[in-house]
Amino acid sequence: MNVVICRVSVLLLGFLLAFAGCSRKAGQSGEQAENKAPAKTAASNSSPDCVRGEPEALLASHSVFKQSEPHEALETVDTGSPIKLVIHHFGCTHYALDFEFTFPGERMPDPRVSIKDAAALLEKLPFKEGNRQAMKGIAAAMGRMAEDPYKQPLTMSETETLTATTPALHVLRIRYDVAL
Repeated sequence: MNVVICRVSVLLLGFLLAFAGCSRKAGQSGEQAENKAPAKTAASNSSPDCVRGEPEALLASHSVFKQSEPHEALETVDTGSPIKLVIHHFGCTHYALDFEFTFPGERMPDPRVSIKDAAALLEKLPFKEGNRQAMKGIAAAMGRMAEDPYKQPLTMSETETLTATTPALHVLRIRYDVAL
């Protein structure tokens, strides 16, 4: 009889320890989940998950740069001309820039003319030293695109493309996209 009581006691003690261990583990994993949640939020606001990193202003002057969301920003450019320009920076696995040119009046000129005008405007802007060469390349590609604006996308390299769209009759959007 003592052997049976001893075995039942050991069995009961085993269940209690197992239950206590499960309760403790559940509490620990809950605490760990709580501790991990803020770290996840902090990580989503930083750039380690994004190949590109956070966007930076392209121009050295004549622009207002404002980050709108993580990995996104708007750069409003003072072009010194009637054509307005806003550059939308975005992307992680694809680095993309949308150059949105707003022409005065209800309609922009023919695509051959409007793309060529937009390229000429880009060439005159004061880009930061590290961005000048890339911007010259984009402006040159836009010049090529103006010759045949309906053949799209324009492939600049193995990883870079350029496309043109018209979201409104007086707006030309040029998207520069790089697959990282």
